[in-house]
Amino acid sequence: MNEINPLGYINCLAVMSRLILSRAKILASIIICCLLISGCNDRYEIKPTCDATVAQGNLDRFTYGEKGAATDLATGITWYRCPAGSYFEKQTCAGEPFRLSWDEAIEYTAELTEISGLAWRMATLEEVQSIIIPGCVGPALNPNVFPTIEPVNVWTLTQRDNNEDLKCTIYTYNGAYACRHIKSVTRPFMLVRDEDLPSESAVQALEAYPSMTMPSD
Repeated sequence: MNEINPLGYINCLAVMSRLILSRAKILASIIICCLLISGCNDRYEIKPTCDATVAQGNLDRFTYGEKGAATDLATGITWYRCPAGSYFEKQTCAGEPFRLSWDEAIEYTAELTEISGLAWRMATLEEVQSIIIPGCVGPALNPNVFPTIEPVNVWTLTQRDNNEDLKCTIYTYNGAYACRHIKSVTRPFMLVRDEDLPSESAVQALEAYPSMTMPSD
């Protein structure tokens, strides 16, 4: 009878163990991928564009106001239909939108409030989220209300915790947001007001709407 080589037996066991471990890793990787795909399905789901799905003339919960304003009847917030810096003319927006740092955007809204006599301010993250249409993209906003909004990251009035250097942006393409953006970066932004306050000064308007905060992720 041939004797079993102990070393060869150990090597054989080692090879078998590696094969079993390798297969286990592959199986685990497949399971993890399936979980990730199912968990992110909504985020990466292919959706139609809002231009194609929102019927022409359908304002949903909005009503038009004067001089390019539109009021959300669900929240009472009045939006300027064009990005800050462009202006409403002949049922659309003309001019290039501003790309400003967060601080510059705050200064601009203060000046606009003082000049117009209306308390315009930067929209908060929650306010922009409230008008995002979940079933479409590119941007995920009603094209009848916001005719020229591009799919870009826009500044919001919201900041992360108490860190004054990090502010929240929202991607108008699909509503994804992040609150780790350095405020010195230049971006477009959207304008809102709660009501017409012709007697309120720019300083009072800013004090009435301090930078909103969000908890940590």
